[in-house]
Amino acid sequence: MVGDINADGKVDMKEVAAVSKAFGSVYIPGQGYMHPTPCSMCPYNPRHRHKQRRKNRREKRSYNIKIIWKNRLINSSFLY
Repeated sequence: MVGDINADGKVDMKEVAAVSKAFGSVYIPGQGYMHPTPCSMCPYNPRHRHKQRRKNRREKRSYNIKIIWKNRLINSSFLY
């Protein structure tokens, strides 16, 4: 039955409340369903996602800088 979370054959208000809290969530591969407001049903903290995004940006930026300097050293005229 649709909405029957604990499989007891009926949908009560506890299950309706749990489903309504999860409404609007988005599936993120590797992390599960997430939505911007934390609730007791989700192992999710909105700040964690923002920290992870910042960390990913920093790592990507430092990698790009390393590649740029590596290319400059390889292509520089003083090596020839």
